Amino acid sequence: MKNFAGIMLCIMVKIMNDVIIHLKKTALAVLVISALISCSSAPKRPDAVKKGDYSYAIEHIKWLIGREMSRAKIEGLSIAIIDGQNVVWAEGFGYAVKSRGIKAARDTLYQIGSISKIFTAMAAMKLVEKGKLDIDRPVSHYLKGLAYRKRFTAPEPRVRHLMYHHSGLPSDNLAMLFTRKSSIPFTAMAAALKDEYAAYPPDLVYSYCNLCVNLEGHIIQKVSGRDFISFTDRELFRPMGMTHTSFSNTPSDEALMSMGYLMGEESDRYVINPLPAGSAISSVSDLAEFIKTLNAGGMRGATRVLAEKTLKKMFIKQNTGSPYDFDLGFGLGWFLSGLDFLAKTRINYGGLVAWHAGSTVLFNSMLAVIPDMKIGVVVLSNSNTGSMAVAKIAVESLNRAIEAKTGEISAAAAAPEPAMEGPGESDPGSIEGYYATEYMGAVRIKKSGSGASMEVGGYSMGMTFYGGKKFRLSYFGIRPGIFRDSYFTVEKVSGKTLLVSEIFGRRYLAGTKAERVRAPDSWLKRAGNYSIFDPGDTVQLFGKLRLGFDDGYMLAYYNITGTPEFIPGMILVPLSDTEAVIAGLGRNMGQTIRVVVRDGKEMLYFSGVLLRRED
Repeated sequence: MKNFAGIMLCIMVKIMNDVIIHLKKTALAVLVISALISCSSAPKRPDAVKKGDYSYAIEHIKWLIGREMSRAKIEGLSIAIIDGQNVVWAEGFGYAVKSRGIKAARDTLYQIGSISKIFTAMAAMKLVEKGKLDIDRPVSHYLKGLAYRKRFTAPEPRVRHLMYHHSGLPSDNLAMLFTRKSSIPFTAMAAALKDEYAAYPPDLVYSYCNLCVNLEGHIIQKVSGRDFISFTDRELFRPMGMTHTSFSNTPSDEALMSMGYLMGEESDRYVINPLPAGSAISSVSDLAEFIKTLNAGGMRGATRVLAEKTLKKMFIKQNTGSPYDFDLGFGLGWFLSGLDFLAKTRINYGGLVAWHAGSTVLFNSMLAVIPDMKIGVVVLSNSNTGSMAVAKIAVESLNRAIEAKTGEISAAAAAPEPAMEGPGESDPGSIEGYYATEYMGAVRIKKSGSGASMEVGGYSMGMTFYGGKKFRLSYFGIRPGIFRDSYFTVEKVSGKTLLVSEIFGRRYLAGTKAERVRAPDSWLKRAGNYSIFDPGDTVQLFGKLRLGFDDGYMLAYYNITGTPEFIPGMILVPLSDTEAVIAGLGRNMGQTIRVVVRDGKEMLYFSGVLLRRED
């Protein structure tokens, strides 16, 4: 959700940034191995927990929050843990507005980012209950005249596809996502699709899509006959007692609103233009009321917000036919797996955990529930550096809540990871090449002697093979925290060579091997640095884009504003003298970069953004 070179967008801004930060920390640890990180010890884990006693859970999470806020440089954070109809704990830590000495609290308001998507899905299902919306109709049935290009023959995506990120449409409109002061009507994004190509046929692969949820909200507005903000206020937020929550970019009470922090510096919050995809402002107190409504089967007091059977439908896995989704599950508006992958922390529960994270330019958030146990947690923070810390805090809060709810210490939490078989023989040469990944950018596997290495964000990671197929990554023999519990394999699936990540027994698509395609001379001549042309009010988090070539691959590198380093972000596959497709499967991949001419000069066009070459 950023402008260019934000081609990697939220995932690339947040997770790729974290990858580099973790690798730099690992490098420092190698150089200064004797340095110690001073932090207090975790509270002693009890041998037993009394059923319903949350005292140890709260004590442990308070300690964890202190540690993670310090490590991730988070200025302010609020948390709530819910059991049934009880908010067993809600508290704020650090500062909502540091310059004014205002502490974070349970009622502090934050931008909650993509947690908003849950409420957009609920609004759609509210219209389904009213008989006004059929989510199995094509999108164009409700948005007349919707047009986009495609290079394949496939059915049109249905409204349902929008709700679980399998429409195949472009992930974002980068020119319309974040602005500093001015706002762009979210309904304008449908018309802007006419110049874009669909990336994939529907249901081929999970590809996170802000634009799609924005279209979903557009449909809700048209079908309901009311503007999106007032419809969700009246039908959802007010009936659930969420008195300070709204999709408006303006908080209900400015005195409760947290500032945002960009690399530790106070920053005015930005305008989030795709309202249905990420503009909601809320607090842990309000979101606790939402979780209580879920726990009550859609009731709040005597008010029926949504039918229990409707809520259960939202927790049913939709992506059952994709060959590339592996263990990733997605319901209607909810992730149904993958939280352990994001948090790099095991969830000590084998049943359904439904969740959604939110990342804006400045704020990071997480909401997770276990419907069968009627417990949930929400964590909101105000710093751009906090995405992985917030996820870890949420998972550990769920783990402690499970123990308090059941009165049982989880064996999985106490047991070490099972030992893997010893390193075995492998043929690294067979898997050499570039791989397009969603959260690490363009990575390269290279054979080195009898072994191999993977280049990630400019760092060379050692590959240790186990049994000839699985491998782990390390940096100077040390596994960075983000890779500590992960194994990788390279395997062929439905005609594609995939990089697959395995963590805590679940497998997820990590990347797709790119084929070498000879670039025409027209593209070779375009090598060089590019900057955004006339960004106007658009938020810029990236500096430059560099178009380059390496061993037969055309690559787009980007650099984060304020840093000199260029990170290989995308692999481009030329289709003609003026069009190239981003290689890979997943967010922003499969999309098209075009050459256009403005005022007699060639420029690159991607997702509404123009890039001009620096002469």
